[in-house]
Amino acid sequence: MTGTALYEVLGVGRNATPDEINNAYVEKVSNLPNCGISGLIVKVFGLKYHFDYAYSVLGNASKRSLYDAEPDKFDSATPNYLGF
Repeated sequence: MTGTALYEVLGVGRNATPDEINNAYVEKVSNLPNCGISGLIVKVFGLKYHFDYAYSVLGNASKRSLYDAEPDKFDSATPNYLGF
C-alpha cells in the first residue's frame, strides 16, 4: 500500500483541507445505496467502513499527522476487500 491509500479512498489529495476531506466523505457516503440488493452489496464489501475509517484518520488533525508520517501503521489496519 502507498502512503496515500486513505486519501485515495476519499478521492482527495494529500494537501486537501479539512473542509475538502469532510465534503469528500459526505459525498461518498451519501452516494452509497442504502436499500435492496445494492445496499446489501455495499455492506458485504464494506465500502462504508472504508469511507468511515479514512475519514476517522484524515478528519482528525493529530491522526492525520501520524498517518502522513507512518502510513503503513494505519493502512495495515484496514481490510483489503477492494484493494484499498
